[in-house]
Amino acid sequence: MLSALDIETMEGIVRCGSQLFGPKPDVIVSKCRHAPVCLARHSIMYVLSTQFGYSHSLIAYFFHCDHSSVCHAIRVTGHRLKYLPEADKQRLKKRIEMLSNRIIEPPTQQRELELLIGEARRILAELREERQANEDGQTVRSLRKRAKR
Repeated sequence: MLSALDIETMEGIVRCGSQLFGPKPDVIVSKCRHAPVCLARHSIMYVLSTQFGYSHSLIAYFFHCDHSSVCHAIRVTGHRLKYLPEADKQRLKKRIEMLSNRIIEPPTQQRELELLIGEARRILAELREERQANEDGQTVRSLRKRAKR
């Protein structure tokens, strides 16, 4: 399965792909079959596999499809890069290059550690709020007891 770090990385790539190709991120991840959406989705899958080294199964899990669909997307993008007319080929190459370069390096242990620290801080903040609420509740109870006497 995908870790939180993988999901964050893939979502970042989809957001960048959305900026480069046009369709919104939620449409790119959907099952929409319009040509501009498919071009964006296929290019993103191509980059995830070739540049970032994600397996076809992980990419398929993220995009809610079969690994064979990912294989097809990568194959089609490779053919586009090889057989499209020169102007279209250069435009697609440039977009794929920009997509690869706009993304931070693949996940590192340092980044994973930063995510874990952020999660721990969030949990500590929740615990502090809960403790404060309990302390306030005890104060209110003690005031109610005094008022009854």
